[in-house]
Amino acid sequence: MIFLIQNLVSYKEYIKEFFKNDKFEVNSNSIVINEITVKNLSFKYDDVEIFSNFNFKFIKGKKYAIVAPSGFGKSTFAKILMKQITDYGGTILINHENLNKIENYVLFNSITFLDNSENLFNDTVANNISLW
Repeated sequence: MIFLIQNLVSYKEYIKEFFKNDKFEVNSNSIVINEITVKNLSFKYDDVEIFSNFNFKFIKGKKYAIVAPSGFGKSTFAKILMKQITDYGGTILINHENLNKIENYVLFNSITFLDNSENLFNDTVANNISLW
């Protein structure tokens, strides 16, 4: 347990130093996202409507909080944005380009999504935390 705490403390310092640098390298396999535009997004799970003509624009540099009770579509929206769900209506544009035209590897190198699903390995707590 002490070893685990020491590792977390050293990672904390590494992460603090990493985020001090406000210039992140962009390679040819990623894009700088300046704007995400959602137009008339519609989606259903079975017969339950999750989104109906949802419209919004996310602009780089602004802060947004997507807050809603469980089951209201927050993770679904993120999965649509990451192309994990593709059977939706409407249009999503990233920098004025249709999401469907952006290569997956470019998208995955440009956006990070951490699902809130529990993914635990049949192992120790320490190995689950450290991703050993």
